[in-house]
Amino acid sequence: MPTLKPKGVCDFCPGACNADMRGAKAYDCMDFRMSSGFMSEGAWAACPACAALVDAAQWGPLIDRMTEGQVERFVSMGFRRTIVNLMSPQMREACLHNVEGFRRYRAVPQ
Repeated sequence: MPTLKPKGVCDFCPGACNADMRGAKAYDCMDFRMSSGFMSEGAWAACPACAALVDAAQWGPLIDRMTEGQVERFVSMGFRRTIVNLMSPQMREACLHNVEGFRRYRAVPQ
């Protein structure tokens, strides 16, 4: 059974995902190659909002949330919002790829 870190980050959005958060979850997942080329290794942590979307199989809204999080992360790093907005379709495509990998390789309890 996967566990959450005491002070972690959601693997879907840039939000906090701590072990003591009500509704936060860890999902067991086999390793797979993500859109970045890096490997996803092991369980995925989900903050309460993302966990609710995963549990309800609301993949479109989850991808929207992930994409919005990526946009805000780049803006907070100092990139101009107009440039980041131009890149958001590529960010969404990367999020879609990663969610498809998560769905394919997630270990769903029987």
